[in-house]
Amino acid sequence: MTTNPLVSIIMPAYNASAYIAEAIESVLDQIWTNWELIIVDDGSTDDTLQIAQQYAAKDNRIQVYHQSNQGGCVARNTALKHINGDYVQYLDADDKLHAEKLSLQLVENVDEDTIIYGSCLRLLTNGQCVEASMAMFAQNYLPAIDAQVAIWENHLNSFPYSTYLLPRNLVMAVGNWNEHLVRAQDCEYMARVLALAKKLVYVQDAIFYYRQVENSVSAKPLSRQQLQSEAIVCDVIADIILTYSKSVPAVRACEIHYTDVLTAWYPQNRFLVKDMVKSMNVRGLNLNFENRGRLFHMLKNIFGWRVAVRIIKLKNIIRL
Repeated sequence: MTTNPLVSIIMPAYNASAYIAEAIESVLDQIWTNWELIIVDDGSTDDTLQIAQQYAAKDNRIQVYHQSNQGGCVARNTALKHINGDYVQYLDADDKLHAEKLSLQLVENVDEDTIIYGSCLRLLTNGQCVEASMAMFAQNYLPAIDAQVAIWENHLNSFPYSTYLLPRNLVMAVGNWNEHLVRAQDCEYMARVLALAKKLVYVQDAIFYYRQVENSVSAKPLSRQQLQSEAIVCDVIADIILTYSKSVPAVRACEIHYTDVLTAWYPQNRFLVKDMVKSMNVRGLNLNFENRGRLFHMLKNIFGWRVAVRIIKLKNIIRL
């Protein structure tokens, strides 16, 4: 790597006029100044494009592209065609970076097969910041895919993808974002990147801010297409993990995640639950209900896991 690497920051944007200026300002505030910001407006109907163009007119490190509305994956793939950097930093238009995020990560003397990641704080609508559930992962991983195993073991989907600083060679090797997915695209993409990386290095003070917006898409009930997309991603990541290792921790992590998905979807989405059970059987995986509580296990032993899930969910609804 060069002693003064260029960082390509990729920002897909769709109807982000309320926040995109703050996101761009967080890039302009970076202590590390050798960067390029590639903004792809994905057919916004508000002032997102105009705001981005105003910034580009003032700073030649900012490039702005416009396309018809095709989704975030297509926008990111469009941006990838224009990168010149030694590293890639993804940043959504409603999030932001700490001023030292890039500089702290680039201090690390790493090779081209190493990913550097940092911490994540959630930005609430009231202006407060709260720590995301990443403290338990504050460590290096060798090989990098061990991080995905740890994530699933702890009942999460992935690290926020903007915590990572990715070497260009890994980004080029992994290929495009999957444009057919409509949910969990970042989980699938980053699992592929982690599978290619030799090591994952943690830098605690390299902070990324994730904005949690009320009434966001993630808070709405999932469509059948979104659920199917999530099921596909689950299978893809499980295959990546099990190709790397069929160790007890790797198998356990896959079993925990499949079980988490099944219990979250049941009974409302029985059609997909059956498919998920088949996917587990094909991969030689069993349901794993550890840490579900004494009541759940008592009900499961008497009535089976499906009835136990129904009763626990009903109990939680009544409590609300």
